[in-house]
Amino acid sequence: MYRVSGAQIQSGALPWRVDKAGRRQVLLVTSARSSRWTIPKGKVVPGMSLAENAAKEAMEEAGVVGKVASRTAGSYRAIKRVGTLRTTIDVWVFLLAVRKTLDDWPEKGHRRIKWVSPATAGRLLREPLLQRLCRQLEEG
Repeated sequence: MYRVSGAQIQSGALPWRVDKAGRRQVLLVTSARSSRWTIPKGKVVPGMSLAENAAKEAMEEAGVVGKVASRTAGSYRAIKRVGTLRTTIDVWVFLLAVRKTLDDWPEKGHRRIKWVSPATAGRLLREPLLQRLCRQLEEG
């Protein structure tokens, strides 16, 4: 498991697409333990790059496949709570241009997903980095 200054390293994807009307949309998922909207993310698998891991998480959690950016769009630090335990995580975020949506995926029954405008995504997401990335997607 990757750790930097005591924090667990995760990578996540901010999946986006252009709809039939030419508008950009962002895909959000609910977190595994609550109904809070977030992005697909998870622990880094040894031997995978952070970008590859982000694309894997997007497929597993949201059922989307696409072209993941080779460079990170930034990172944020969060506290993950599991019962009474608290873990600090650093999430490295990669934009993922969605090319295909799957009919079935590993976590389909455990999470909800929804496509929304970047402005709506920015209002639903807590992290300032994700809000900023949504604003950038909105602006084109």
